[in-house]
Amino acid sequence: MKNTLLATLCCLLLIPALSGCVRRLGDFTIISTKNVAFTGGKVSSQYVEAGRCIGKDTKYIILFIPTGNPSIEQAADNCIESVSGHLLTNAVMKSSWYYLLIGATSMVVEGDAWKEATSSELLDPNTEKYELVNGPNGLEMVSTKSKLASGLVFVPDNPNTYSLVEDHLPGTGESK
Repeated sequence: MKNTLLATLCCLLLIPALSGCVRRLGDFTIISTKNVAFTGGKVSSQYVEAGRCIGKDTKYIILFIPTGNPSIEQAADNCIESVSGHLLTNAVMKSSWYYLLIGATSMVVEGDAWKEATSSELLDPNTEKYELVNGPNGLEMVSTKSKLASGLVFVPDNPNTYSLVEDHLPGTGESK
């Protein structure tokens, strides 16, 4: 009877020590730890999708002594840099921890990463490009293909910039 009571007491004390906790801190439409220049209500660059990514910043706890505090900024940096991106959309931030003599506490950021389009991607008609614009519901990533479908096209001003013009005739520099 004494052994059963001792085993039950040990199990009840061990279960919380083996558990961990994950807490959702928030959902964000657009976040970035990089400088993003806005001009005229929109970002001055075009973006291509870099893919879904996860970034994490973890600090360890050894015998009740923490080795530091994890940073949301570092987790977001790790996420963005894992795919050489510039900003995240549809981002989710979480906090997690576990402990049993040695433990860890972490900040986790997950989202869809976007990177600035290179000059070759800007010139490639098969690469879908996006602009971050200030829409009716706040900031939105808008595909340049949707602009093309509406009769607007990008025309090179010089090797690094493009302008939107209506119904441009390719190669002539004239409008219809």
